[in-house]
Amino acid sequence: MIKWFDAKKAAKTNLDSMIGRQAKVVEPFEEGRGRVAIDGTDWMAVSEADATIGMGTVVTIVERDGNTLKVR
Repeated sequence: MIKWFDAKKAAKTNLDSMIGRQAKVVEPFEEGRGRVAIDGTDWMAVSEADATIGMGTVVTIVERDGNTLKVR
């Protein structure tokens, strides 16, 4: 029974596994919102400080909220 609880607690979603990885900006961030690509898929993203980030910039994924990634 203890094994069952440990296995459930340790499971990560695919989005959770992206935290800490780098992504490339594919749609410039205006007012803190844009799109990033990681592993060939693009995602809606927000910047930590509502910053403007240019296309092609490499950012780090620091958090997720649903299907939206927070980047730095």
